[in-house]
Amino acid sequence: MVASNGTFIHTNSTATLGAQLPANSTAWEAICDSTKKERYGQVNTRDVLSKLTMIPIETWSYKDDPNHIKHIGPMAQDFYAAFHVGESDTTISTLDPDGVALAAIQELAKQNEQKDTKITELEARVKQLEAAILQFGNLTQTDKQ
Repeated sequence: MVASNGTFIHTNSTATLGAQLPANSTAWEAICDSTKKERYGQVNTRDVLSKLTMIPIETWSYKDDPNHIKHIGPMAQDFYAAFHVGESDTTISTLDPDGVALAAIQELAKQNEQKDTKITELEARVKQLEAAILQFGNLTQTDKQ
């Protein structure tokens, strides 16, 4: 198959679901338009990160691949058990790991910011304590004289 102008695969009769391979591209793009979506829900990024850290990430090859090409990633069963997304526990949509990764990155960024704030507070406290120790040392030196 040659698709020099790219190709689009619609997976429903209204052409609102599917994926495209643009011309001169090497990666599929899934329809991700907000006007094509419904039933929005908030994501608890802390929960996503916690679940993600519990999922084994392994290298593996497909049993029926005569070349034993190596891959890396989670098993569909573990991913589905953790996040309950996608159609089944034997497949992983290419969209869902992206969403999980982005949610985990957002949570890590929040945690880093909180830690940076705490470090700044602790550094200020250390400076205060160092100043107090110096002042106390100066007072004891004065008392000895």
